[in-house]
Amino acid sequence: MVDARNFLLNSDYPMDQIVGFMSGSMTVANGVLDSVDTSHGLSFTPLPVGSWSYQAAFDTSYPTVVDYNGNGARPSVKVQANGSVLRVTVNNNTGSSKTIYWRVFFLLPSTVDPDVSSTALSSIPLTFNSDNNYTKLLSEGYVTSTTTVSHGLGYRPQIAAWGQYGTGFVEEVELSDARAPITEAIEVTTTDLIITMGGTYVGTHYRIYGDAA
Repeated sequence: MVDARNFLLNSDYPMDQIVGFMSGSMTVANGVLDSVDTSHGLSFTPLPVGSWSYQAAFDTSYPTVVDYNGNGARPSVKVQANGSVLRVTVNNNTGSSKTIYWRVFFLLPSTVDPDVSSTALSSIPLTFNSDNNYTKLLSEGYVTSTTTVSHGLGYRPQIAAWGQYGTGFVEEVELSDARAPITEAIEVTTTDLIITMGGTYVGTHYRIYGDAA
């Protein structure tokens, strides 16, 4: 296999299809766990990918997490989606009230093939731009129990995973990023993707990309 890292865009590998984008903000008092539901307007359950910041302009941003329990220097911010709404949950035990700004884009699950409208923004004139790198999806799948997926790349690739709860999806946290013990996690090594399931989710959708983590 030609090393996928040698290419910004490679027609041998598919790219993720972004089917929607949402953003907003929340102010959460210390010691409070709060959630906001917003309709995403899609006819299916998308795979959410989120980030958040203390600044509206996202001068500094942080990934969303699943099981940090809201303790420590930053609040826990979680995004999850079902067939009708995006839910953003903030658990704040940092010692003071926090305003967070969130952004979420949605990926098309491999298990559905609906008609979706174009998501190109009018302010962005280029569909492809050689100044940017693009996702190169090497493999994807769905598992219902603790599983080791061999990728054999010789380096730690970028990965993504979503736990399924009923009909909804929530991003799973990479084990090395966790600040608290968790029962559902993903871990990537130079040879394998290790998916640990502890009973919270009924399954995990995973994706392995060609670029290094």
